[in-house]
Amino acid sequence: MMMNEDKAFLKTADNSFTIFLPELNETYHSKHGAIQESMHVFIENGLKLNLKENNRVLEFGFGTGLNALLTAIFADENKESIEYTSIEKFPLLTGEVEKLNYAASLAEKYDLQKEYVQDIFTKIHTSTWGEMVKISDNFSLKKIQSDFETIELKDRHYSACYFDVFSIRVQPELWSESIMRKIYESLQNNGLFITYACNATLKKNLSMVGFEYMKKNGPIGRRDMTIAWKK
Repeated sequence: MMMNEDKAFLKTADNSFTIFLPELNETYHSKHGAIQESMHVFIENGLKLNLKENNRVLEFGFGTGLNALLTAIFADENKESIEYTSIEKFPLLTGEVEKLNYAASLAEKYDLQKEYVQDIFTKIHTSTWGEMVKISDNFSLKKIQSDFETIELKDRHYSACYFDVFSIRVQPELWSESIMRKIYESLQNNGLFITYACNATLKKNLSMVGFEYMKKNGPIGRRDMTIAWKK
């Protein structure tokens, strides 16, 4: 699927921006609040549940870099060492990144220094693709530009996976058994899979490859989300 270049930037309910793709009728983040969705799904119901001595997070869908930014801030605030690998087939352009207002929104919502957040966000987006780059004392990032279906991942390497691809309506092939198996094999024992969705196809495919899953209350605007463990 080719990424539509006709993007619209929308302010969501928590004043943080998301990107809307008119041709797909799809947004990168929830219209009910981009930051609140990412915080609820990937930090509060993901990262915090599975902290380890060596935290290695794998992300499917770098997108705007919001999940990486929130994880970096969490790592710094809690002095948790996190190595973060994110896969993205269609990176945003520099001009598009500059339209995102996450530094101002996070500074206002969480009483953070805007300059600090903006510095981290800039480093995340300007870091060299394909290399593990130290963004802060506690957070390192490797961005990989690749197709999700063909990328080869290290076996039993990651402690958690953020699955933040487009919805099953738009990209059903990314919610397949083969993708779930790829993630399962890349996770350590008891590694955690986290996603914003909770649909029958996802649950079936998670079970097929060996995950144990449960649904949890979703972010504002979404009834349920899913977490799963590798056993």
